[in-house]
Amino acid sequence: MACETWTYRNVSAKVFQNLKIQAQKQGFQIPDTPSGRFHLTVAGMNLVFQYHWHSPTGILKLTCIEKPMMIGCGIVRGYADKIVAQCGGSK
Repeated sequence: MACETWTYRNVSAKVFQNLKIQAQKQGFQIPDTPSGRFHLTVAGMNLVFQYHWHSPTGILKLTCIEKPMMIGCGIVRGYADKIVAQCGGSK
């Protein structure tokens, strides 16, 4: 079950690089491309995301396209919001 797309602002090249570093620290990879997909496993549950980063405007669009039904989109978004903010982006 997919969630709505979330939009983040102020995602500069440095912020995007910080997001990729945080992903590696947490055991998953964000591709070195401005758009794509990545997946991660949290407590044995798989999540799949699709993203599009428009570097000239600093806009990152993120969509959780697969998640277990027992995890709500709000929980996933809260986690994403926190990581983006820690890396320097904003809602």
